[in-house]
Amino acid sequence: MQKILLTLLSSLLLFGILPGCHRTNLSASGANPYSTDSGAIDVMTSLYAQMAQAGINANLSVLAGLSADELAFYPTGGTAQFTAYYQNNLGATTAGFEFWEIFYHYVNIADSVIVGAGNSTTLSTTVKTQLVGQAYFIRALSYFYLVNLYGDCPLVLTTNSNATRDLSRSPAAQVWQQIIADADSAAAALPLSLSSETPTHWAAMALLSRVYLYTEDYPDALNTSNQIINSGSFSLVADLDSCFLVKSTEAIWQLPPPNVYPYISATEAINFIPPDANTVTPDNVDITPSLLQAFEPNDLRRVHWIDSISMGSNLYYFPYKYKIPVGVAGSPTPEAETIFRLSEQYLIRAEAEAQLDQLSAATNDINIIRTRAGLPNLSNVLPQQSVLNAIAHERQVELFTEWGQRWLDLKRTGTINAMMPSVAFDKGATWNPNWVLWPLPATSLTADASLVQNLGY
Repeated sequence: MQKILLTLLSSLLLFGILPGCHRTNLSASGANPYSTDSGAIDVMTSLYAQMAQAGINANLSVLAGLSADELAFYPTGGTAQFTAYYQNNLGATTAGFEFWEIFYHYVNIADSVIVGAGNSTTLSTTVKTQLVGQAYFIRALSYFYLVNLYGDCPLVLTTNSNATRDLSRSPAAQVWQQIIADADSAAAALPLSLSSETPTHWAAMALLSRVYLYTEDYPDALNTSNQIINSGSFSLVADLDSCFLVKSTEAIWQLPPPNVYPYISATEAINFIPPDANTVTPDNVDITPSLLQAFEPNDLRRVHWIDSISMGSNLYYFPYKYKIPVGVAGSPTPEAETIFRLSEQYLIRAEAEAQLDQLSAATNDINIIRTRAGLPNLSNVLPQQSVLNAIAHERQVELFTEWGQRWLDLKRTGTINAMMPSVAFDKGATWNPNWVLWPLPATSLTADASLVQNLGY
């Protein structure tokens, strides 16, 4: 994992990714890539390859899982970087995976495509429309994580370096509005189906439904998740071991790992599955007792999505949603990084229904997820708070270690400050409510004098 992080962070320095910097995406020859369909397509294809190879989803899942109550260390584990996230003791100079810089790198490329492809007079109409739609989607997705992890953040919406050199942080409410506008533009431009690594109309809709839930726009969250679920394009897989396979019927958007050694397996498998008890490294993490205890007896997700290794007289448990940590060079991997999947949409719809006092419908959606997990149905006469509690529980055990969903759920539901003091105590640390937001990296603060650090750092 550390090799991945260091390689990626080094490469980011070449791109001028901070709000005060800009680098146009040109080909190696210096030619404008937006003059031909193939050149323009290569820009986005390269971005998807970067996202998959960097394993930002796995790395975010690790670090957010450590920050929350999902992940801990093996007895021999814990780098200084991991310990800082685990004990919620981050600083502007904490070495490690700077998601602020990573997501602004993606924003930079998206802006380049929106401007370059959008203004091109030589691209075919179909390619131009789809590429600009994809870029809006990537920009919306990037800002979704920026605003959730850091709060207020600069809105970089142009490739004009003079306009972005000293941007200050825009209010979070304005960032959310931009995310919705970009995701709407993406949904309107993208087709219903394309190749497996390319976001579609439904991927944009999945992002929209999540954004509407986070912004407490429950009618739109319900309407959007309804469209996805009722589209007939996706279905829950019966076999939980097949959930994260390439082209799973449950997957709304996936990124297949590049078929280049050593990145020939999904990075979740590489990062979460220890080679054996004798070679656990400081980069390996295990599942906390509190997450294990959250699973009800006979929950098939506990059986299929968690495995264990023996170290001495102890068993340590690790996420096992992805199962192939080492592939064969030259052979396509059967697993893919899954960013959006159908089960989340059922839980989004259930939460929107519950908030709108449609409790029977909400319970029915919860029971669809529980039935797949081999659990008995909940009563359909539960009061509203009990239904909401059941949804929070299902999200914890269904979406664990997926893109930091647990960390974000604790924040958006306002439960984090009530829960984290005891969680921090168990970690040998303390909790400060300012730490619901991560700090901006010192390098970004130095590059842009208009940026202000988050409170508490």
